[in-house]
Amino acid sequence: MVPVVSRGKEQQETIQLVDALAAAGVSRERVRILFNRVDADVRDEFAPVLIYAKQRQTCIANPAAALYETELCDLLAAKRLSIGALMADETDYRVRLRTIDKGDAKAIAHYSDMHALKLLAKAAAPQFDRAFAALFA
Repeated sequence: MVPVVSRGKEQQETIQLVDALAAAGVSRERVRILFNRVDADVRDEFAPVLIYAKQRQTCIANPAAALYETELCDLLAAKRLSIGALMADETDYRVRLRTIDKGDAKAIAHYSDMHALKLLAKAAAPQFDRAFAALFA
């Protein structure tokens, strides 16, 4: 899997990487493009990669294998958490917020952040699942 974002330089670097993989003998079926941080339309934002993939046939670039822009990843990075770790966390932060000492501002901020992150992750999970399914379709 080769993730790519829509900035021009990164797309060119992705094309170079795919060329290098092909030159090293990696088969097309093993090189799959994941369109990451899509704003609105994969075909518009990633036209160079899609055109390259269609012409050269050195990778699989399915426009449905896309992750749309979400603040979740940046927030997780700031907390040094993976989405897997967050989803596996069974803590009910909403309950903790109700029972915490109201003077503990640090704990309140942490529990509030974690509750919000879990809500964002729950909303984003179907997008991740669809992208994964499309990536290996």
